[in-house]
Amino acid sequence: MLSLKDVSLQKGERNILDHVNLTIKSAEMHSILGMNGTRKTTLAYAIMGLLEYQIQSGQILFDNHNITKLDMTERACLGITLAWQEPARFEGITVYDYLRLAQPSKKKKFYSGIVCKKRGFIKNATCFVN
Repeated sequence: MLSLKDVSLQKGERNILDHVNLTIKSAEMHSILGMNGTRKTTLAYAIMGLLEYQIQSGQILFDNHNITKLDMTERACLGITLAWQEPARFEGITVYDYLRLAQPSKKKKFYSGIVCKKRGFIKNATCFVN
């Protein structure tokens, strides 16, 4: 489950996201639609944990864990990422392996230390691994 509780994000003096609440339960699929400039991508970047899109208030919960303070790499280890219109191309990685990068472990076992080297990350973090 993904849940945003009273999430706000500012850039300078400008409110970009203002007290956003959203809950997506397991096995549900949602689309966020809107015209250009309606903050869809900003919301996605905040959920992903991009450095420039850190929220000022509120919480982001994933599977009942508060992930608000996790960085993008740590969130990616949980399976949180975007499906881009034009997928990134990585030399030497198969499509199958690329898609597995975002697949969280069914065992949900925490691992700390050098992150998921087999998944292509080389950063200290906490993540789920098989």
